Amino acid sequence: PCMMCAGSFVHARIKRVIYGAGDSRNGAMTTNIKLNEIESFNHKVEIIPHILHDECRGLLKQFFRERRLNQANKRK
Repeated sequence: PCMMCAGSFVHARIKRVIYGAGDSRNGAMTTNIKLNEIESFNHKVEIIPHILHDECRGLLKQFFRERRLNQANKRK
């Protein structure tokens, strides 16, 4: 999850987040920022990452591939 989504988990007191495909550049839960390691936050979120990782990654790649193709076709 991105920084804004991760912050909303803390503010909404979300107990657990389960996700499949992480974002090594902009992720805020287990990659770059590691939101649960910020001591000033008064709520910790249980993180269960990489569930069905390959399938989720494939779906994301397919989504963005199709989006790029659709954008290219609109320009023609």
